Amino acid sequence: MPELPEVRTVSKYLRENLLGKKILDFDLKTKKSLHDNEIENLDLLKNQKIYDIKTLGKYIIFELTNFYLVIHLRMEGKINFYKEQPTHFNLIHSIFLMQLDDLFFNFTDHRKFATVDIYFKKDKNIRNLNVLKKIGFEPWDIDIDSFFEKVKKKSSPIKVVLLDQHNIAGLGNIYVDEVLYRAKIHPLQKTNTISKDKLREVLKHSKKILEEAIELGGSTIKTYSAAGNEGLFQNKLIVHQYKNKYCKNCGEKIKIIKVGGRGTYFCPNEQKLWE
Repeated sequence: MPELPEVRTVSKYLRENLLGKKILDFDLKTKKSLHDNEIENLDLLKNQKIYDIKTLGKYIIFELTNFYLVIHLRMEGKINFYKEQPTHFNLIHSIFLMQLDDLFFNFTDHRKFATVDIYFKKDKNIRNLNVLKKIGFEPWDIDIDSFFEKVKKKSSPIKVVLLDQHNIAGLGNIYVDEVLYRAKIHPLQKTNTISKDKLREVLKHSKKILEEAIELGGSTIKTYSAAGNEGLFQNKLIVHQYKNKYCKNCGEKIKIIKVGGRGTYFCPNEQKLWE
């Protein structure tokens, strides 16, 4: 959390408020959060203009005059705007602070897992950026034949494969549970036992669920919000966080197990393991 719908929602808010603004100052508050950096002096970010803000999977990419600034919210990353210099209290969990034309942009994470990467803008293909090179395609851009060839030899549980951003970008714990429920696939089902037609269903439901979630501003579970507004898709969830509640299709109790270290919700009747 946040996953693709939440990242798209945050990016939309950023585009509405930041395009065309200039960075007057850039202050890295948490040095360990800067992972990949192609410039020696962060002062080079001063006077850079924000031309565009894009997303790829769970990443947000700022296109500046001469650089790309890539951030990953991880589990708890948040963005806040201030009209005046933030107080010390506001900066306790700050990753970096940017002073723009008429506001301050504060990227925070109290767990300090969020990251930032900075690259020279050598071309327009963001997939050439080091941090994004190995990221898989989003569901809308995936060719079923290529996807099947990529995963058909994997003996890992399908949930683990779908959570791996190298295989498919943007899906996380919440939405994988929902996708597998709709596709009637057990989360522990070995990927190499799943047919191409079943994987086609996975992609179909991935697109449909993500589109629905984007429309509703994502899912607010625990702490996520965009511009202080909570998402609404959690009201549409069918299995995730429904432990001991009843399946809406068959009336069986929803169960929770650990898959790849993640709490995983499923209906044992609708989602049966097969050989």
